[in-house]
Amino acid sequence: MKHSKVAPSQPTTPSSVTQSTTSMSLSSCSDVSTSESAHGTGIYGKTSMLGHVPVTAPKIPNKPDESKTPTCISPVQSPMKLEENTTPRIPSFHPIETKRKKKKMQISRSSVSSALLSPRGMLLIAEFKAMLSVIDMISDIIMIFRYKAQGNDSFALASLLCVLLNLVGQSALVFLANRNLPTWRQIREQGIVWTCTKPGFDAYRVSISRKREVGTIFDARVEQTARKVIELVFECLPGTFVQTLAIFVKGGDRSFIPLASLGLSVLTSAFISTDMSYGWDVNSDNRHNSPSFYGYLPSRMRGRILSTFLIFSVSTFNLSIRSLIYVILWLRGGPSYVVLAIAAEHALYFFVKSSRNDLWYWIPVYGCLGIMKSIIARFVIKVVADFTACVQFRHPNEVGGLYWSMTLLLTAVAGLGVAEAN
Repeated sequence: MKHSKVAPSQPTTPSSVTQSTTSMSLSSCSDVSTSESAHGTGIYGKTSMLGHVPVTAPKIPNKPDESKTPTCISPVQSPMKLEENTTPRIPSFHPIETKRKKKKMQISRSSVSSALLSPRGMLLIAEFKAMLSVIDMISDIIMIFRYKAQGNDSFALASLLCVLLNLVGQSALVFLANRNLPTWRQIREQGIVWTCTKPGFDAYRVSISRKREVGTIFDARVEQTARKVIELVFECLPGTFVQTLAIFVKGGDRSFIPLASLGLSVLTSAFISTDMSYGWDVNSDNRHNSPSFYGYLPSRMRGRILSTFLIFSVSTFNLSIRSLIYVILWLRGGPSYVVLAIAAEHALYFFVKSSRNDLWYWIPVYGCLGIMKSIIARFVIKVVADFTACVQFRHPNEVGGLYWSMTLLLTAVAGLGVAEAN
């Protein structure tokens, strides 16, 4: 058999094959056979020392069928794309597809967070917070009757005094905030306080983002924060101290009901403190106006929940340690030791504030009433920061970051010292 002579051509290279394939793919409106004959010498011939030896033609990917009309391909599309497009899809039983289907069936985190942050979700959360305050007051009233039945009149009187001071403080706050409103509005607000429904009304007003009315000096959030501070100072914190002292005194009642009431008071106080910090930090206006202070809670829901839980834990432990310190001082030296410790700590605080010309509080009340307002506000905020380590009170308008950190460190050191002494 004689070999057919092939016209001399240059050696075949990968580039020549690619150019041939490209030209064939781009021949959309011409005869495919013409394109093959035009490029046949460069593909099917090969030069060797023995002469021109024919070789088998390489298989061109997706070679168009001559019996059918060739498909028109965009000039910018690579011929090798045809091979990628023919790759079979992954079967539905593949592990990756199975995981994707499971993820679609689960409730997404974004939907949960959006449900919690919706107006209805915010209202439900606010009402739950308000119910905690009401439940704590009910537990204090139960303990008053229990102390009276056991003959502990001093503890019953102290607990009753804490509840009354809380209501009187809230009544004074409402009078101060609404003294320029009509008389019927003041009577209505006072009725809300003395029916013990003030936490619920404050929660609703904050959930609907109620703005400051004409004639009032607070908006809804500031009034809620002030009410929580009064509740902590005059009911929760003293009530926690009284119940702890009633348990640790000689012959104290250590049954389930007193321990449960004490635990509820501690957790409620820590929750109120944490909720104040949370509410002020996640507020979009605060983060926009004071980005250097607000924003310590992450934006993602998972990190925000973890950070809030850690703040709640710190507040709980700080309140427990402080209460135990003052109870031990009471048992060792009587009430004079407790009064002396509190007076020394606050004297130092007022001295620092006065030396920095920062004793005047920022609420817009002036004159003699403004002086009383500044002294009372500085005192109660210092008490809340000492017992609950409220993160919001690191603000420069309140206790201040440095003094807040020193107080937190002092509580830990004093707790260790008292534990070693006993």
